[in-house]
Amino acid sequence: MTINEISQKAWQCAKKRDAYGNDPETAIIDKLKEEVEELKNAFLKDRDCFPIGIKFFRAFVKSSPKISFINAFETIIKNSKGDELSDIIIVCLAAARELGIDIETHLELKLEYNEDRED
Repeated sequence: MTINEISQKAWQCAKKRDAYGNDPETAIIDKLKEEVEELKNAFLKDRDCFPIGIKFFRAFVKSSPKISFINAFETIIKNSKGDELSDIIIVCLAAARELGIDIETHLELKLEYNEDRED
């Protein structure tokens, strides 16, 4: 999946939940503040993503028909550093789509700028 494809999927999920209301820019800032606070809590609790790894998690869910993906995710992954970092990225990508920003191009340009600048 490209970044723009992920952005589109993130935006569709946000729209489905009516995440932007009448004031998208304020809604985006509020959501990012919330997600950064959750990331802070994950760091304070030293809540790393589970030590067993993504491959094991997927195999576990696949081999355990009584356990849903949602239940397993909430038990093993939810509120970890990786989960909260993912939330922030998802909010940013959905926000870019909502605001009509080609985030993939902006990321490429910003990375080029960062590589070339002198600090």
